[in-house]
Amino acid sequence: MKEDNKTQTEHFYKERYGKPCYNANPRVEKVIKIFSEHKFNRILDIGCGDGSLSTILKNVSSAKEVYGVGISEEMFKCTSERRIKFFQCDIVNEGIPFEDDFFDAVFCGEVIGHLFDPCYLLYEIHRVLTDAGLCIITTPNLACWYNRIVLLLGYQPYYTGVSSRCNIGKFLYTNNDIIGHIRNFTYRSFLQLIKTHPFDVVEIHGASANVSPLFNGLDTFFSKIPSLSLICVIVARRKKNFFVSHGKK
Repeated sequence: MKEDNKTQTEHFYKERYGKPCYNANPRVEKVIKIFSEHKFNRILDIGCGDGSLSTILKNVSSAKEVYGVGISEEMFKCTSERRIKFFQCDIVNEGIPFEDDFFDAVFCGEVIGHLFDPCYLLYEIHRVLTDAGLCIITTPNLACWYNRIVLLLGYQPYYTGVSSRCNIGKFLYTNNDIIGHIRNFTYRSFLQLIKTHPFDVVEIHGASANVSPLFNGLDTFFSKIPSLSLICVIVARRKKNFFVSHGKK
């Protein structure tokens, strides 16, 4: 019997997004730098994986508490060992399991592109942030420099897929893992989405992603131009005294 869409989605997240996710790369280094420039009391890492990065963000920002959410039960032991308060939840259907105005910083790395309803995620982030709290959110850039080239050559853009079962149509692609992006953002559409919600954008960065040793020089150069960079990093501040209805449609 064919799985329905909801079951397929849950299976995908559990298989792909409960695994340890931290390794040193330019995107992560950019996020660490941003956190190191602030002092926070309580932070949340959405899609925290095994909690490696969550711990670093806590330390560099001198936060007193760090919380993580993820869909995999397997991460509970890993995060507990790192003293991260981990909550298993399905953000897509359950929201973020915390009260209003609970965090002064939220990190959401490479999650928004995997959700059917990104607006719901942004409203939930707004809800759990304190007034003027910061959200640092990242996602791949559909219109990055090398996607523009491969699309011209007739190949499938990276970070996109034609199937949830196989990864095909890519140029010089050796990794068979399915990317699984449901929503794909250009720099401009990502920025516009954030601005249509109750946030003020305070910083915009590009980041490289170590595509290949052959292209790292180009990648580093284009990472300085957010509209062409592989990864978009946006720092947004919750608007003060701005309240919205967070009911899911």
